[in-house]
Amino acid sequence: MKVKNNLEYFLYIALALCISVQGAFAFDRPSWKVLIYMQADNNLAPYAYWDLAEIEQGLVDNENVDIYVELDLPGNEGSYRLEVLANAQEKPQQLSFYEQAHLSQFNIDVLKITDEEVKQKDKLQDFILWAQEQKPTDNTLVIIWGHGEGWNAYRLAQFGGVALDDNPVSRLGVDDIVDVLKTTQSITNEKINFVAMDACLMQTAEVALEFSSVTDYISGSTQIQNFRGLPYTKVLTFMKNATSYELAQNLSSIHIVGTKEILNEVDKEKATISVVNTKELNQVFVYKFNKAMKKLNKYLKKNPVAKLSLIHRLQNTPSFLGNSRDLSSFIGEIQKYLLENKEYALYDRFDEALRGLKESIMSYGYGDQYLKANGYYLGYFKAFGVWFPGNDRDFQNRSQNFEKSLLYQNAPAWADFIFDLFRPIKPVFSF
Repeated sequence: MKVKNNLEYFLYIALALCISVQGAFAFDRPSWKVLIYMQADNNLAPYAYWDLAEIEQGLVDNENVDIYVELDLPGNEGSYRLEVLANAQEKPQQLSFYEQAHLSQFNIDVLKITDEEVKQKDKLQDFILWAQEQKPTDNTLVIIWGHGEGWNAYRLAQFGGVALDDNPVSRLGVDDIVDVLKTTQSITNEKINFVAMDACLMQTAEVALEFSSVTDYISGSTQIQNFRGLPYTKVLTFMKNATSYELAQNLSSIHIVGTKEILNEVDKEKATISVVNTKELNQVFVYKFNKAMKKLNKYLKKNPVAKLSLIHRLQNTPSFLGNSRDLSSFIGEIQKYLLENKEYALYDRFDEALRGLKESIMSYGYGDQYLKANGYYLGYFKAFGVWFPGNDRDFQNRSQNFEKSLLYQNAPAWADFIFDLFRPIKPVFSF
């Protein structure tokens, strides 16, 4: 009788342990909510449908991830709020199919239709607030999808912004998105773990720093990207078991490997992406960068002739549309100049800044173009940009926009550097 009781007791303990272990494994699989603000009221509509097909595939056997999309298509019918559901049936991999596609061909639930006249910022606010309240999850990824033009401090800027809408003509400013995320967090107390820009030209220091108060990680491209954007099937499959930290470490490799399978040779060469820890960038890199720039500014004041030499070198560093330049390569060029002029102490200051930048960049990837081009120093290149004027006119047109950025406020020595190099020099003699 005692043996039987001991056996029953052992079985109960074993069963409890099994349940505890299963619960532990379930807990280790964090739930994800992905919110995609998809602005396709332009020439991107076929690619929006193509991405919906990829998302369907990525959700197969993936009950740990929920996908909601706010989709604006060409025309005046307004934007659709969708829940995308799993679909194992593969769709064609030809653009021609998606050029004729319709929403009825996808496994979706239409949850709401918003009038076309509603401002983009208000639509984004309503979308994210609704999702955070309706579907609490361990992690939230917000994706801003569409055409991108980089940093802007106001929507009427000549260049900049993201989610460009053709009807009515509008765009989201970086400040709009940050305001929305701040408001949402204050109301729901739900954290946005990750922000991804599935758009061109958005992965720069000026953009990333603005998000340091609202999210841990931001990803995007500092370069013009192919219209296909992120490979959603691969990304969603990986997210089954990933924490936000693991996603940050691996997203760039998923993007580059996944994209190369479907792009032509030209597009493969241009692919870039990086993932940045926004708080590390703000608290570590910016502090060290500002200290280094202070020392450089003092050096240039003592050596005015050096300005001309340095500005010429920096203007010839590899640049992207809008004169965004790879920040790490840019610092590397400054270091090369200092080394040639035997300014070793100043060189070491920038080495500290570079280490801070490397700590901030969780992962990065780039296409074949950067392997072949002699101008890209691969030991430096990190697919993360910063604006540096291409000429005096570029400075005059855009400097007032950039001086409103958190980068210029938190690293005033960088702002002084730009303005000292490009501010018109007053003549010594007047007539």
